[in-house]
Formats: sequence, structure tokens, C-alpha cells
Amino acid sequence: ETLTMEVITPQDWCISAAKSSNVDLDNIRKVDVLRLGQDQMRVEFVLKSVYVEGSAKLNTQPLDGLQLELLQGDRSLGDTIVMKQNGYFALEGQFGEVHLRAKEGPSNDTVTLEEAFSASSALEKSKSDEVSLYLDSWLLPSVEARFKLRRSRKKKDLFNKSLKNLDDGGGKNDDRGREGEGEGGEAAC
Repeated sequence: ETLTMEVITPQDWCISAAKSSNVDLDNIRKVDVLRLGQDQMRVEFVLKSVYVEGSAKLNTQPLDGLQLELLQGDRSLGDTIVMKQNGYFALEGQFGEVHLRAKEGPSNDTVTLEEAFSASSALEKSKSDEVSLYLDSWLLPSVEARFKLRRSRKKKDLFNKSLKNLDDGGGKNDDRGREGEGEGGEAAC
């Protein structure tokens, strides 16, 4: 008889075994436990991190390809790329105050955060281009972030690694007027 030991947790928790009596927790056999001279097992699990998840959109369309970053103070907790499926993203975070923003580089040079909201938690736009979340509950909020294109930018600029930072005062852009551009300089999705 082979058993598995696991902890059933909310899906946005990242846990792992810290101590496990030198037994493979996915393949527990009584004979192995007895061989170690024990008649029982002791396992200690720790909560390593929690996942902050949500969606990122440009108008109502998924903003796939956008790189997002989660910060705690000045320390980056990690980054991710927004998926095409509903603009989904997930980042590992820690309890306390964290900040979500477009990552420095092509993402931050292409879009700016317009608004962010959550049905289950209060969010605060702390700076012009980031949102503050306070992770203090065992059930974490799902974040919906809405972005807008910076002046003279198109959605495809997210993939341009050689993009030079243009201020919102309007630099020149050689790609203006190409097909696929919507009203107001926004790319069609």
C-alpha cells in the first residue's frame, strides 16, 4: 500500500514540506517508515509564498506580452508575462504591502497603468504607474488592471527590445499610420 501526504490549501498558497522524517511524501510505504525505526511520521509544512493573480487589459482586450513586476519595498519579488487567455497573470508574493507595475523596459515604455480594482480588496494607486496591494488575508484578491498606451506607442512595441523611452510629450515614431492601428494611436488587438 502506497500513500501520499499533502495539505489541502487555497490554490493561491505555495507550501512545501520543511521536515518530513526522511520519507518521500509522494510514495509513503509503511515498510519504509518502520525501517527508519518509527511507528509514525511527523511532517512540518511551511507557507513559502502566496500567489497574486489577475488580468491585465488594454481597453477590453487582453494585454498579452506585457511584463509585470511585483515589488515589496525596493526588492523585486518576481516578474511574469501576461498571457493571451483573458490577460491572465500570476506572481509569487509575500504577506504585507506589495506593489504591482509594468516592468521597466519595453513594457513600461509602452503602457501606463490607468486603473486597478479588485472585488474583494481595496487597492490604491500609489504612484502614477503602480498599484499597492496589502496582502493580509488568507484569501487573496484577484486584481484587474487596465492599462493605456503611452503617446506614440502601439501594442506591438511591447516586443521591441530596442525601444527607446519616449516621454509623454510626444517623440517621433516611424511606425505611425501603419495598418492595425486603431483610433487614438492604439493598436488593434
